[in-house]
Amino acid sequence: MYNYHLLLILSVLFLFSGCTKEPPEFSNLNPVTITVTNNGIPVEGVHVSLSSKTPQSLRACSGVTNTQGVANIQTAIREHIGNGVEAGTYTVVLVKTVAFPPELDVVLPPGDLSPKSKEILDKQEKFLKQQRIIPEPLESNVTSPIELIVTQNESAVLTVDLSKY
Repeated sequence: MYNYHLLLILSVLFLFSGCTKEPPEFSNLNPVTITVTNNGIPVEGVHVSLSSKTPQSLRACSGVTNTQGVANIQTAIREHIGNGVEAGTYTVVLVKTVAFPPELDVVLPPGDLSPKSKEILDKQEKFLKQQRIIPEPLESNVTSPIELIVTQNESAVLTVDLSKY
């Protein structure tokens, strides 16, 4: 009976030991740090994603800026997340989500063109224009002019000043 329990425990440990193993691709990741500023002032909460210019690479590479405006980019491979990205050329995409204040956080019925609904829509649009700090071209991998080249076994560092776009 003792051998049966030992065999069962060893089997379970062996089974679960493979679940936490990182994919071999993680050994090819290179550290990438991107800082986002606006006129030199750090911008917090910007979602930074890298879109590979290599068609075969479909890996998700992204990070979010902290209070210093710094995002450490990570790569998702299957259910694992590793620090850094594979060597290659990437388009940098920046997006910052803005939440409406409670008085504008309203869902309007479809097709409602009443004066009250139009007023809310106008206020929402005005609010979004005031809050937009990411220039529109930087929000798409098709239009973003920011390119990052990551070299194997080297750290990549990039600072993006939004006021220059």
